[in-house]
Amino acid sequence: MLLNEIYPYVMPELPGCDTHVVDQWSVRGWRELCRRSHIYKYDLDPVAIKEDIAEYELYGQPDCTEIITVSQVMRGLHPFRERYTLGVRSSWEPFTKRTTFRLVNTPTADASEDITITVELQPTLTATEVDDELFNHYMEAVRCYVLFNLKRQTRKAYTDAQGSAINYREWQRRLSEARIDAEHDNLPDPLMARPPTPFIVTSGNASRRSTFE
Repeated sequence: MLLNEIYPYVMPELPGCDTHVVDQWSVRGWRELCRRSHIYKYDLDPVAIKEDIAEYELYGQPDCTEIITVSQVMRGLHPFRERYTLGVRSSWEPFTKRTTFRLVNTPTADASEDITITVELQPTLTATEVDDELFNHYMEAVRCYVLFNLKRQTRKAYTDAQGSAINYREWQRRLSEARIDAEHDNLPDPLMARPPTPFIVTSGNASRRSTFE
């Protein structure tokens, strides 16, 4: 889902706010949610351990995401017991870096089974989209994060200290729910019950009605 699909759920409460400001806080909200709840887990491509090779680049994560940490490493059906570290290596692709998985002890033989690595992800700071399932389940949490941060700004048309406090409490509640979901590897029924509201986007001297309806 594109991050700007949150507009209909926040812009009606933020009169005069530029959409690029909402974009910035939306990305921050998704990153905060993922870091603090550990909800965005993803299985990367299997890694084949080879003799005399200790470091492996990790592949398979979605575009516009970065790895926070490793959640689980399995060899077949069993936990991977060997010690390892994570690192970052510059890639041959311009302006990109790869997360690396490095074994503390260099293998002395090829492994009989590949290892499967589950990681926790978050959107990059420049992300323009987020996983569809993540958006559908936790958009309401990020909505509250965006609103509480923007409404507490002073001397804006949308300044609303009381409304910000309400949105903050709701953000905290939904963050706690996300943590519980992560602990139980459970995604609840979608929370996007709130219907989107048409709003006006102003660009220069032109205005248009949003098509997110």
